[in-house]
Amino acid sequence: MPSERKLNVPATRAEAGDLRITIIAPLRRSKEHSNPNATVNGAKLTRKPDGNSFNVTAVASEVEDQIGSRGKACIVCSVAEVNTVAGKFKQDTVPESFSNRALANHKSEIAHRYNDLKEETFKAVTMITFAQYLQRCSYDGLSKLVKDVVDLAQKCVANEDAPECTKSLPTIFLDEICQVEKLRDSYGAMADCCSKTDPERNECFLSFKVPQPDFVQPYQRPATDVICQQYNDDRVALLGHFIYTVARRNPFLYAPTILGLAADYEHALQSCCKESDIGTCLDEKATVIRERAKKLSLKQQYSCGILHKFGERTFKANKLALLSQKYPKAPFAEIIKILQDIKGIYKECCEGDMVECMDDRAELMTYMCSKQDVFSSKIKHCCEKPVVERSKCIIEAEFDDKPEDLPSLVEKYINDKEVCKSFEAGHDAFLSEFVYEYSRRHPEFSTQLILRITKGYETLLEKCCKTDNPADCYGNAQEELNNHIKETQDVVKTNCDLLNTHGEQDFLKALLIRYTKKMPQVSTETLLEIGKKMTSIGTKCCQLSEDKRLPCSEGYLSIVIQDMCRRQETTPINDNVSHCCSDSYAYRRPCFTAMGVDTKYVPPPFDPDMFNFDEKLCTAAPAEREIGQMKLLVNLIKRKPQMTEEQIKTIADGFTAMVDKCCKQSDIETCFGEEVASGEKYEENAMIMFAQYVQGGTLGKAVEMAEEVTGLAKRCAAAASDSLGCLKPLAPKVLKPVREDGLRQEHTCGILKKFGERTLKALKLAQISQKFPKADFVTVNKLVTDVANMHKDCCRGDTLQCMHDREDILHYVCTNHDIISSKIKKCCEKPLLQRSECIINAETDDKPADLSPHVREFIEDKGICDRFAQEKDTHVARLLMSFTKKMPQLTSAELIKFTKQMTAIGSKCCQLSQDKLLPCAEENLDLVLGEICRRHLTDPINPGVCHCCSSSYALRRPCLGKLEVDEHYVPLSLTPDLFTFREDLCTTEEETLQHKKQEMLINLIKYKPQITQEQLTSVTAAFAAMRERCCKDDDREACFAKEAGRNPDANFASGSSRFDSK
Repeated sequence: MPSERKLNVPATRAEAGDLRITIIAPLRRSKEHSNPNATVNGAKLTRKPDGNSFNVTAVASEVEDQIGSRGKACIVCSVAEVNTVAGKFKQDTVPESFSNRALANHKSEIAHRYNDLKEETFKAVTMITFAQYLQRCSYDGLSKLVKDVVDLAQKCVANEDAPECTKSLPTIFLDEICQVEKLRDSYGAMADCCSKTDPERNECFLSFKVPQPDFVQPYQRPATDVICQQYNDDRVALLGHFIYTVARRNPFLYAPTILGLAADYEHALQSCCKESDIGTCLDEKATVIRERAKKLSLKQQYSCGILHKFGERTFKANKLALLSQKYPKAPFAEIIKILQDIKGIYKECCEGDMVECMDDRAELMTYMCSKQDVFSSKIKHCCEKPVVERSKCIIEAEFDDKPEDLPSLVEKYINDKEVCKSFEAGHDAFLSEFVYEYSRRHPEFSTQLILRITKGYETLLEKCCKTDNPADCYGNAQEELNNHIKETQDVVKTNCDLLNTHGEQDFLKALLIRYTKKMPQVSTETLLEIGKKMTSIGTKCCQLSEDKRLPCSEGYLSIVIQDMCRRQETTPINDNVSHCCSDSYAYRRPCFTAMGVDTKYVPPPFDPDMFNFDEKLCTAAPAEREIGQMKLLVNLIKRKPQMTEEQIKTIADGFTAMVDKCCKQSDIETCFGEEVASGEKYEENAMIMFAQYVQGGTLGKAVEMAEEVTGLAKRCAAAASDSLGCLKPLAPKVLKPVREDGLRQEHTCGILKKFGERTLKALKLAQISQKFPKADFVTVNKLVTDVANMHKDCCRGDTLQCMHDREDILHYVCTNHDIISSKIKKCCEKPLLQRSECIINAETDDKPADLSPHVREFIEDKGICDRFAQEKDTHVARLLMSFTKKMPQLTSAELIKFTKQMTAIGSKCCQLSQDKLLPCAEENLDLVLGEICRRHLTDPINPGVCHCCSSSYALRRPCLGKLEVDEHYVPLSLTPDLFTFREDLCTTEEETLQHKKQEMLINLIKYKPQITQEQLTSVTAAFAAMRERCCKDDDREACFAKEAGRNPDANFASGSSRFDSK
């Protein structure tokens, strides 16, 4: 082949001509396979006299994936789960797989496969392979690559000893791809795969396949008035483009399946071209073909996912159970033989080796039909069909009838006192035969249930065979087994009863509630998608007879769960999902079923847009309206995952009643507004809303804000002419306390998460002891414990339990107010909702007269408040300088914000008496420092801040106070825009000017972190003098430019030379 291939996107038509595809063509078998009674490696192959003639399309032995499960086991399940179930099958009892025989008997793999498939089918599968790897390339462009590979195959048929003929097929295909000219231009990073060695190179290419890509349009069939003529004139070209398009859009769909879909398409054309309304006929059949393609693609991706995630042993164990169920009359040795081949075929298909996948599946189907009497009475008519129909027929054939004379397994596997001898002598073979025997007797079970049963039995034997009396130990195995079977059957029955009794919509709502609580991190749209898929499974499976419900439901649910687990790998959901997805294949479904509410989940901040009531709730189409209501339900549970079914029902009923009422009104929007703003209902809704805004804040605060807003809303409703102006008082009355309480609660939760319950209790012990100095230690300690537990519930997002805890604490405090505090008696006479806020804001009680003197003065620096009052601007500048030196990595906006917060603390606390100054300052400083530390957790600042925030909560403030200049900091580079002096320094309002000066100060310190206070004062004075002179000048811009150039002190940047000299 040439060293380089040109493959433009799109490419021109290949000079070699069209790709030729024979959908129905005979296969020419290799010499040893053409013999009806050939022997390969000692294994006799029986074939019908006409076995060397095949119809080649979907030679897909697509063994149905009855799948599912994991979770609560009847008997303990280990991670190894089914590692030994299928067993290390003895080599002398299991013939080699077809692929192994092929490698053993052929010098050239490509020549062997070409001879088997014949030229036209070989071309078709080669096109599928390239189209799935190179999804952006045109049909004509890929035809060039197909020609190169076909030319090589023909060369190797003539001379198998040629050097390039000994390569494996995957290597040949990938080498061809890597020789494409300008591969990187069209595929970017995928071109890097070519630098790897096999098999890593193939794995790399597989990772770039895109299912249902946006850049590939679905197959567009020719217009109705010309399609039949095109089919008659050039059938091969028409079907070839169909195959090419399907392969590009479905890069993981197996080649036999794609050819099978092409055969379905051809049959549709043959049938519909005889009808009067060709378009309608083709539309109906195309819908069926699309659904079949979608279903097969999901199953095939699922099978490849299980093979990749859990390995060959788990894959074979699952297939062993399925094959034994489907072919219960077949001997164990025959089941094991085809199991080995199926494993090899799936491996080829999953790795993108479509030529070998195609050929080996054809071989397997031929072998099964040559022994149809051995395998099943249900496939005889299938084997009389052409290969395309034959594959599909065998796949969809019913399970064969069980032999009537099968003995009970109890005698062999439970009552037999020699079970341990058989188990220990051939552990793997013993368990493999158990799977076979149990499965052929129970087609009504899912394969996952059978694997769970097998694992439970294995665990029991491992335990019992070590005891003195094993028979007594495993004698109750049947009872344990029946309990687990009943548990699984009850899950199916409960869900089917719910669906049949309440209908699809209520069933979907129940699923959404269930899975939103399990996985609240998943997007609302994805949860809806999962819920709809599960509802469809219920609709499909619950209509079946009892003996088919379980394998149907667990099988399809397992596919949905696999999809969730694939998302978990790329975008982690939570620890519970990770555990269920990774721990065991067979127990996946029970694990998801048993999964509870995610207790580590922290609800997002309340967003009013999540709960928007407008006329769309009435005017939208029914389906859209249902989706809207479902989204509201999911968002509600995401906000409050701990809500009970009864609470959800109450809210849902109220919502339904409101919608029903308002949708009958002429002015829908007004009705919704009145409903939300009416009386007690609005007060309750407002209180809930503010409780969500101030998560974990006091109930009294939420009630107070709700009452203010309720009253304001009623007044605004009366003065509708100026509703916006009426609502302006909301800002100071509501938003400020919301921010303050939210910050305080976030700080408390931060302490609990970072330093643990012990530190939180120590803090509360100090605070409560200060507030209630007359209370004895036992009483204070009880309050500390109760308050800490309340904060744990609040920080978890369990608002209902949080409010309940607070109510219990208030009840205890008021019941014992005589021994706790003399300042709270009036509070305890208030209604419950106001009581909490009153007690929290009550004055500190008087100290007992007999207490010992204070250990230390409250104020370490008694003069700080005097200086703050006299030199506020200078104090702010010093704070800003200190913050910038300690944490220069913060943005100017952050440094100014934290400085303002510190200044506000001075303004607030310095007004208090000396005995209240320190507690006020410490408490509020703690909130600011807590915010800085939370900022550090999300975006690390520097090692000094890290040390102070992590080592000790109690010493955090003095630690941050002692921080010096960050020596690890790399100063800002000098750029022209770092310090700019323009005319706006003269015209700007004072507040804006102060902000600009602060930003300049920050930039100066970030540019020269070692600057001293003396140097800073000098530069600041020079700047003030320069500003005063230039603002009086007629040409201010020229003055600033002249002063900055002449006076290095006036120019912050130039002034750096002076700092360096000092």
